[in-house]
Amino acid sequence: GTKLGPYEILSALGAGGMGEVYRAKDTKLDREVAVKVLPERLARNADSLARFEREAKAIAALSHPNILAIHDFGSEDGVSFLVMELLEGETLRARLKRSAIPQQKSLEYGVAMADGLAAAHAKGIVHRDLKPENVFLTSGGLVKILDFGLARTDPSQPAAGDSNTPTVTLDTRPGTIIGTINYMSPEQIRGQKLDARTDIFSFGCVLYEMLTARRAFQGETSADTMTAILNEEPETPGSSVAGVGPELDRVITRCLEKKPEHRFHAAPDLAFTLRSMLRGDETRNVPDTGVVRTRTLMIVAAGIVALMAAGFLYLASQGDVPIVRGGPITSLAVLPLENLAQDASQDYFADGMTDALITDLAKISTLRVMSPATVLRYRGTQTPLPRIAQELNGVDAFVIGTVLRVGARVRITARLIESITEQVLWTNSYERDLSDVLSIQSDVARAIAREIQATLTPEEEARLAQAPSVTPSAYEAYLRGRHDLRQMRVDDTRQAIDWFEQAIEIDPDFASAYAGKADAYLALVAYDLAPKDIMPQAKEAALKALELNETLAEAHAVLGMVRLSFDWDWEGAAEEFKRAISLRPTLPEAHLGYARYLTAMGRYDDAVAELGWAKESDPFSIASTEDYFFVFYLTRHFDKVVEYSREALKFDPDAWMPHAWLGIGLARMGEVDEGLAEAQHAVRLYRNPVPLAALGEVYAIAGKTEQARRIVDELDEMRKTRYTCEYRTAAITVSLGAYDETFERLATACYDRSDCMPYLNADIRWDPIRDDPRFGPVQECVGLPPEPGALTLAAPATEKIMLAVLPFDNLSNDPEQEYFSDGMTEEM
Repeated sequence: GTKLGPYEILSALGAGGMGEVYRAKDTKLDREVAVKVLPERLARNADSLARFEREAKAIAALSHPNILAIHDFGSEDGVSFLVMELLEGETLRARLKRSAIPQQKSLEYGVAMADGLAAAHAKGIVHRDLKPENVFLTSGGLVKILDFGLARTDPSQPAAGDSNTPTVTLDTRPGTIIGTINYMSPEQIRGQKLDARTDIFSFGCVLYEMLTARRAFQGETSADTMTAILNEEPETPGSSVAGVGPELDRVITRCLEKKPEHRFHAAPDLAFTLRSMLRGDETRNVPDTGVVRTRTLMIVAAGIVALMAAGFLYLASQGDVPIVRGGPITSLAVLPLENLAQDASQDYFADGMTDALITDLAKISTLRVMSPATVLRYRGTQTPLPRIAQELNGVDAFVIGTVLRVGARVRITARLIESITEQVLWTNSYERDLSDVLSIQSDVARAIAREIQATLTPEEEARLAQAPSVTPSAYEAYLRGRHDLRQMRVDDTRQAIDWFEQAIEIDPDFASAYAGKADAYLALVAYDLAPKDIMPQAKEAALKALELNETLAEAHAVLGMVRLSFDWDWEGAAEEFKRAISLRPTLPEAHLGYARYLTAMGRYDDAVAELGWAKESDPFSIASTEDYFFVFYLTRHFDKVVEYSREALKFDPDAWMPHAWLGIGLARMGEVDEGLAEAQHAVRLYRNPVPLAALGEVYAIAGKTEQARRIVDELDEMRKTRYTCEYRTAAITVSLGAYDETFERLATACYDRSDCMPYLNADIRWDPIRDDPRFGPVQECVGLPPEPGALTLAAPATEKIMLAVLPFDNLSNDPEQEYFSDGMTEEM
């Protein structure tokens, strides 16, 4: 009869240490709900109240069929309560009191629990108290995870809790314990910082109990139980329960690994494995891709050494059961291969294997492959595969796998998974000497191409078949160089060059090492080093790489940028970019470079199209987004400059370049104050010539002559000790109306071979001086035609129309001739 707001209490349902639960009626919506009330003794405790509110917020952040739904949260006359969906059925604990649960039904429950955990983990919520009491089996056959009272949303910071037997909820600072003893992970017992993998351990305990009706870890006292969790291995369910197969034993064993890094690293992987077992498509054919236990790893290592001594080259290859697919596969992402070496310092090796596999798959022109820069952000992710597919522009499939390196041997296991159905389409394991590691990626790429029925040109087939051997130490240095280059910091880039040079010293014919060196030198230009010091070295390395292997797309892309930005060789640049794209159609750097060439030529529509290609394979790239607003700036679309700058800041709010361009775009639109704020913020993030020049330009646009002149003076002072781009400084002085000074600075930029000079004809900043007789010689210096706009080859947008060619009718009355009419349609 009591009312809490619109909720009328009907009867008691149960009570626990953190609350009392009642059946109630929602008088507003005329439905029955469950109301959880914080007891009076806890309501006066600030920590308990905070925990109660945390549970409400944690559940409210989730919306998943396997997680209890929350409808409301409030307080009435000093009584704090939360309103949840009313469940009919029983807890898993109540079910287990009757008997153990058969394997098939345990798998069904396990899949549902893992899916629920995956949803929670995707929101950054770790449950920390998963146990049979907190799993509910509804009368309708659903599985619901309950009680997020111990959950936390920030795994890097412990959360508050209370003490309540059998749940230990002492202090929450590092070194304290929180959780239910029999289901706590070793790191929970030790009071260490927790992440989602602690829930994986608890899940293993629950699954073990479902199959055996006994706890995985049980001592006479709490201390005995904790000791067992820390030091003992439970008997596998299959050793005592009929019907439990070895595959499920392995899953449970992996969940109960003492070290978090040895468990399933994410709930979606666990759910995927259990779902596959439930379907029966992995019971024999898919190898164990988990981290083997320490003792097993030693046995494997010993076996590998023995095989090496015998000179035996082992190749394990297993095919998967044919599966009905959701549709043709035309795009895929290679997620970071998992490093099984139990050594985080070897992550560079696994990342290098990922990069190499992407490079080989990207040689297939009919396949869109996500770039390494995009996929490596998913290393160790807990994001479900369907969500990743959505984030990556709807890729059709994923390649996931593991890398184990022991001495001079490498073992790679790869799986092709359809993103819609999450089904395994293909799996294979390969083991080779490190000197033959390049052949592994080639074999995997060709196998996947066959599996998805990709059409390969003879040239593509030949390129995929090229798998030269490599000196192991040279390859090691090359992978370290690529790893350092990906860090995108000037010191790491210089270190990368040292690694590439070491690889070349070991193996002078290692073409990829020269290509990596060319990439690194080109990257140094972005750190405002003098083009005259950097570009010739990038060019030399790229040419040597192509001399050794003409099919290296990345080397062609680097050479294209050198031709465009330093040699001012327009035709040569276009040829290199086109060759790079033909060799690797999804190479973002090739499309970005070609877009810059098209921009310099005034072909803005074509440039935007190329940027679209780059973004297709590298959707999280700030570089491609920056190029978008650069092109739109040159075409006077300042609203687009603002739009794409803000889009870039969604990826990285502390990236100074988007702030700088956002400032310029806003200033050009007349929003001077906001533009100044953005440009000033860019300088605070990185006091460097480029953001300083942007701030000076905004000052000049705003009519703040004195402040703009101070920026010019500061840039001139910087130039005494380092390279500064006079093209950018001239962009300030031209806005100040100092035309004589502007031409002097442009002449210096020409002498410096500034990489901005190719955009002279396209850049709107020079509109005030285009009719000046002195502008022609500047154009001639770069090799551009003297008349402005002469290179604008694209027709204005208003002159374009769009059409569709509908399928031609086949008038032969012979259905087998449809291919001919379809072919005519396609050719048209």
